[in-house]
Amino acid sequence: MSTAIRDKIIRNTLYSIIGRIWTIIIGLLLIPYIVNIVGIERFGVWSLLSVLVGYFALLDFGVGVSYTRFIAEAYAQKNDIEINRIVNSGFVFYFFIAVPLFLISYFGQGIIFSFLQIDVHSLPDAVFAYYGVIILFISTAAMSGFSTILQGIQRIDITNKVAIVVTIPNVIATVYFLQNGFKLDGLLWATSISTMFGLVLSIYFAKKCLPSLQFNPLLFSWKTITRILPFGLKLQFAKLADIITFQTDRAFVSYFTGVSSVTYYHLGSQLNWRIRDIPLLLLTSLLPATSELHTLNEKDKLYNLYFRGTKYLAVIAIPLMLFIGTTSHLIMMVWMGPGYSLSGYISQILVVGYLINVFVGVGVIVAAGMNKPEYQLHSAILTSVVNIVLVIFCGKLWGIIGIAFAISISLMVGPVYFVVTFHRHIQNPAGQFLKNAVIKPLKAVLGGTIFFLVVNIYYFNSVDNRFTGGVILFLELVIFFSIYIFLLIKLSHFDDVDKELFMNNYLWSKFKNKWFHIK
Repeated sequence: MSTAIRDKIIRNTLYSIIGRIWTIIIGLLLIPYIVNIVGIERFGVWSLLSVLVGYFALLDFGVGVSYTRFIAEAYAQKNDIEINRIVNSGFVFYFFIAVPLFLISYFGQGIIFSFLQIDVHSLPDAVFAYYGVIILFISTAAMSGFSTILQGIQRIDITNKVAIVVTIPNVIATVYFLQNGFKLDGLLWATSISTMFGLVLSIYFAKKCLPSLQFNPLLFSWKTITRILPFGLKLQFAKLADIITFQTDRAFVSYFTGVSSVTYYHLGSQLNWRIRDIPLLLLTSLLPATSELHTLNEKDKLYNLYFRGTKYLAVIAIPLMLFIGTTSHLIMMVWMGPGYSLSGYISQILVVGYLINVFVGVGVIVAAGMNKPEYQLHSAILTSVVNIVLVIFCGKLWGIIGIAFAISISLMVGPVYFVVTFHRHIQNPAGQFLKNAVIKPLKAVLGGTIFFLVVNIYYFNSVDNRFTGGVILFLELVIFFSIYIFLLIKLSHFDDVDKELFMNNYLWSKFKNKWFHIK
């Protein structure tokens, strides 16, 4: 891999980590406050609205999820005219589907609320929030091509700076509206203000980075849309699978056990989801880079990127997710307070499925960059089918716990299929690949995981004081990760290439230059 591309990935990943961790922290701090103000039932409704937006987003036929790849290709070819065609064609496309989208949401509102058991008489603000969220989605989606340019030209640093800045008006607006008696409508207004502010900032910086960028709907090209659609439709099935796997579970929880149960499930799954986000930050910079390498026909470098990316992903994901699995009850106590033990169990059940699902993240990005999204597509279809069948069966028999087990199992099936079929395509043995990339971090963490799981079950899961729980959690974190890092070094997981990559990368060079003035 060339030094320029390598450093670009490292720089962008660094900013992704900073930006995402910041937003995770803000989210974790806001959620207990929001639940306390709006209540268990209304927070469940707010969670369900995000599920509905995900499904409405599928009606764009994959145009939105395709921007990054095609903008990256055009940018690599220095084709600014094509970039303008892509984003303006996308705007016109969304303009024409906006009316059908709103009509579907309008005429389907009664059926949707009935299925989700949302009582509009006891929660009148739910209807206002429902239509508001739909309008906000349509508005931001239409301009998403312009805001996605920063990702396409690999200025992830700016994207994450914007994400950090946007949290400020979001926090201020959320506190203001909720303190003044608003409920779901307050959350909607706060979200609208911060989202539109972020959109304006993104477009402003996109224009600064790409002065030739222009808003001109007359640049619409049906040829451009038809070029994007086949790729987008393939990814759209994968997006559907993600929604089914990571969001539809909440809809079935509401259907089988009521809206209030959604909050408990949401908190448990979101704990895993947000921690899962941290290792996946390694992937945010890879799609533009893999598209660039594929365009330049750099196959060996592309495979090396795949292997190294998976290796580093495993180093971070395995200890993080297994630590969550061993300490979820303590985390829930410290985070939300007493009364959320059900959420702790949900988190523990989901953690294995989430971990296995993370492992294929780099492969999925590489396959998309190689213009081979069908491997993710087939994996996604399999995951979706297994998910729906198991969720309905287990949800009907065992309620919220059954749904959690169903999700965890389905999260394992698709990734296994993807690894086998994709490695057959690239003619590389999947077993040897996983052994080299994954097995040593797993060995390093296994003993600590079993030990702390047993200790917490017998001694600490019943702790009902936030301060005491926080002290225990901190001590376990220090001991757990100290042992893990020690064993990982002893097992010699990192080779000379890894060490060279660290010592000569963008981040380390910046550190040396700033603090030691070493060139």
